[in-house]
Amino acid sequence: MTITSRFQLRYILPTGLLMIVITMVIFGSNIINSFGAYHGVKNCTSQEATSLLNDQALLILDVRQREEYEVSHLKGAVLADDVDFESLETDQRILVYCTVGFRSTELGTTLTNNGFSHIYNLDGGLIGWKNQGQPVYNQREQPTDSVHVYSGLFGFLLKNGLAVR
Repeated sequence: MTITSRFQLRYILPTGLLMIVITMVIFGSNIINSFGAYHGVKNCTSQEATSLLNDQALLILDVRQREEYEVSHLKGAVLADDVDFESLETDQRILVYCTVGFRSTELGTTLTNNGFSHIYNLDGGLIGWKNQGQPVYNQREQPTDSVHVYSGLFGFLLKNGLAVR
């Protein structure tokens, strides 16, 4: 079983995702930021991620589905599904992100458990990034305000951009 198949979204129980959303509604969106630290993955703020992006050797992994990626993504990001993890060195610096940080934390944890030592998870995911006024790019690599919010339930978290489902 490959690293990506272990972490595929279909293994995440829909009820677990619903519980996360309910918790976010009750306690606020900052609850997402604790996922990475809890699982041993280093969370980084938008400002820290901006510094990381200056590293030419950094691999930026978008952990979402292709249709989400095509709406908007970080500049230079590749889909995790398109990466051959067995060909990577375990000291490769990797920034992972998804919509709010849950799926990226899952992949980050899997990578860490498989010996990767420099994994960074973007706090708040792409929604948090966009809310901080950071740029995202569409499938033609042009700046866009659109952000695929995965589910209508996460749309309320986007304060700076156009929510797409």
